[in-house]
Amino acid sequence: MVLLASPAALPAADQPNLILILADDLGYGDIGPFGSTKNRTPNLDRMAQEGMKLTSFYAAPVCTPSRAQVLTGCYAKRVSLPDVIFPAAHVGLNPAERTVAEVLKTTGYATMCIGKWHVGDQAEFLPTRHGFDHYFGLPYSNDMGGNADPPKKGQNPPLPLLRDDQVIEIVPPSAQDRLTERYTDEAVKFITEHQATPFFLYLPHTAVHVPLHPGEQFRGHSANGTYGDWVEEVDASVGRVLTTLRELNLAANTLVIFTSDNGPWLTQGKNGGTAGPLRGGKGGTYEGGMREPTVAWWPGKVPPGSTCDAVTGNIDLLPTFAALGTATLPVGVKIDGKDLTPLLLGQTQVSPREAQFYFSGNRLEAVRSGPWKLAIARQAENMGGGQQKKPGGPATAFTPTLYNLDTDIGETNDVTAQHPEVVARLQQLIAAMDADLGTNKKGPGVRPPGRAAEPVPLLLARPDAAAAATPASPTELTREQRIQWWREARFGMFIHWGLYAIPGGVWKDKVHPTGYSEWIMFDEKIPAREYAQLATQFNPVKFDARAWTAIATKAGMKYLVLTTKHHDGFSMFKSALTPYNVVDATPFKRDVTRELSEACRASGLRFGCYYSIDRDWYRPQGPGNHYRQNNGWDYPASTPEDFNSYFATFAKPQVEELLTQYQPDLLWFDEIDMKTDAQVEALYQSIRSLRPAVVINSRIQGCRFPAKIPPPHCDYISTGDNEIADKNLGFEWENPGSMNTSYGFNRNDHNWVSAKEVVFRLVDIVSKGGNYLLNVGPTAEGLIPQPCVDRLLEVGAWMAINGEAIYGTSPWRVFHDGAPAEPAAATSTPPAIRFTAKGNSVYAICLGWPEQAVMVRALGNTALPDKTIAAVSILGSTSAVQWQQTAAALTLPVPQVQASPYTCVYRIDFKPD
Repeated sequence: MVLLASPAALPAADQPNLILILADDLGYGDIGPFGSTKNRTPNLDRMAQEGMKLTSFYAAPVCTPSRAQVLTGCYAKRVSLPDVIFPAAHVGLNPAERTVAEVLKTTGYATMCIGKWHVGDQAEFLPTRHGFDHYFGLPYSNDMGGNADPPKKGQNPPLPLLRDDQVIEIVPPSAQDRLTERYTDEAVKFITEHQATPFFLYLPHTAVHVPLHPGEQFRGHSANGTYGDWVEEVDASVGRVLTTLRELNLAANTLVIFTSDNGPWLTQGKNGGTAGPLRGGKGGTYEGGMREPTVAWWPGKVPPGSTCDAVTGNIDLLPTFAALGTATLPVGVKIDGKDLTPLLLGQTQVSPREAQFYFSGNRLEAVRSGPWKLAIARQAENMGGGQQKKPGGPATAFTPTLYNLDTDIGETNDVTAQHPEVVARLQQLIAAMDADLGTNKKGPGVRPPGRAAEPVPLLLARPDAAAAATPASPTELTREQRIQWWREARFGMFIHWGLYAIPGGVWKDKVHPTGYSEWIMFDEKIPAREYAQLATQFNPVKFDARAWTAIATKAGMKYLVLTTKHHDGFSMFKSALTPYNVVDATPFKRDVTRELSEACRASGLRFGCYYSIDRDWYRPQGPGNHYRQNNGWDYPASTPEDFNSYFATFAKPQVEELLTQYQPDLLWFDEIDMKTDAQVEALYQSIRSLRPAVVINSRIQGCRFPAKIPPPHCDYISTGDNEIADKNLGFEWENPGSMNTSYGFNRNDHNWVSAKEVVFRLVDIVSKGGNYLLNVGPTAEGLIPQPCVDRLLEVGAWMAINGEAIYGTSPWRVFHDGAPAEPAAATSTPPAIRFTAKGNSVYAICLGWPEQAVMVRALGNTALPDKTIAAVSILGSTSAVQWQQTAAALTLPVPQVQASPYTCVYRIDFKPD
């Protein structure tokens, strides 16, 4: 981890509130602080008088890339969102990317996005999947709404207004008149509700993008027509936000930045703005297209009435906000932006960045360093006009042009001949960028976008349509029907969380550095009455169910299992059967299970409930001294008859509560086999009657691997902790693995597995037909430990490239080639190979990057006489693969560029039989 240092003037504990207000298509010359005389902007004028104008602040030429830069701190090309995307697009912001909201949430910030999103409208791309607690707004531009509902083929859906991830309204043209007002109302409400804690508000307005829709009280009042009306309404919105901060006494602890996503849409004529003294507008890489009117305001911190001419931009917002919020950024993920805090505080006028690069789509067209700007390709004057700017065109077909922006802000005078040394220096910067992101083609530093396999338009749910589309709940389902989603998921998150997170492996100064902290009640023989006092201390104020599900989603996980009752007998849900639960017994008084189940459904994850049914150390009727791992110190006289009563009156009814109250997709039972066959049968039948589709693990009857196949009363086999089967069992199985030694949070257990180890284990497990249920143990405050988060995000980056070799795959004829079964052998040369299969494709996954050509014996003609190879490719790479098949082996080359960390995944496509 790299800690972004906080400025000396800011104590580490003093986390300011952060507000980013983003106008849409507002020109450099459209507000008073930057010279507008037609548009009245008294609130922005005052904001500049009390704060700082940033006169060389850059965005991207169009909407989607600019927003991608705001969220990721990277040039849009780096995160593969270089162009505008449209409704129901296949691509969006990759869930593996870590946004500014996610970074700030790690240090306790409340987050909300209000307004235009426009980096993907599929479920996995929406704000609530990218670190925002809540969202209210349009998922894309206001000119992208169609008329037909449902839309006809090739047409856009009607314009949808979202609350979080649900369409709550269809917005007809007339209703757009209230968008700015409604956004501002939401912003004021969010600020007011979160005044006691640090917050991040991202307010990207729909205004002033065409079609223009100023509110009624602003319409017809501007000297600049309808466009000016809407600019003045945006100014009034800024005024309401700043007034709210003043009235709540938050101004001195809140940084507000106002800017725009790109330049004015010049081809719209009177419905577009002006770039003032700058050349060009939206869609081009002249200054007018990318240099934005920007004001920073923070009374008492940002010098009033100041101006900063240093090169800055929206890629700098994430590292700046992270530094101010005392947040950390992960190692190994390149961020293009730099921390602007010294500039904002007036401590320097020197830009932290050596250069600003001007991308149009995937093509680099210019670079600026200091006052000098070198254009290396023909630039467009505006959107759809001016010079040819087709991405991929030859940069060499244009004579480089040099401008001194200090003396020639309008880019009219080429001074190349007078300053050859400057041209040479800027060309060196371009060469370095070419080696990273590429000037025309995609370079090695480009990361993949998120991809939706089957994108669907966002439509308002209609009761009649929903009823017709949703079949009645089945009374019977076959095991094959129940387990289909689970089999396709392959990767899930296990969460061990309960009262044991408070001691965290330490009891009365006795430290359990690597023990299972969730077993501390048993290990220390803590009396039930004394242990129960932990409930009075359980107040995880930093718990955020959506943040947890976002981490799981970004890691590439498809389901989540929560310990709703562990062996200590404490219920992490509201139970009518006992007050010893998270709602009734703690100061927290929130139903953790309900919040997580709802967050899972909102994020597309399947939700599962862990339940310890054969161990309960709290209750006298739980298994007692007649079983070796139960509470014999409090209840030495407990008998099997007591357990029978406990099972009938408490355990089985609580399982039924979970089924009816939370509708889980999975029941994960633990532990071991105290129940009789009759009790198991009764429990099983009750489950099937209440929730026919629920998937059940094998520990309902204490059935671990190795087990009878098929095991009774379950859908899959649970192996032991971190126990990986050594072969394909011929039946679905799952390994519950941990990221360190303990499953529950243990403050002294730092024995973390690496992301590479997680990937190798996942591949090994899936190659043998298993699922990997990987555990995290949140803290008593409600946070998933940062080492877990860091590793999971690294795994997610790998999954974003190679997920197709994992999801929905099956074991192949053999699971490995050329190396022992243990994935530890991946350190050898050549690396171990695992196989997965899907349809007519086999994935050969090298556990490690090969140093020489890979010889795959299982894919030679002799081993594979009934199959003909049609094509070979490498996941994450577009380069052609020159393969050769002989009787002995399939020979695969080593790619020149490593497409993903840890592995090289070859996809072998066979001709249809």
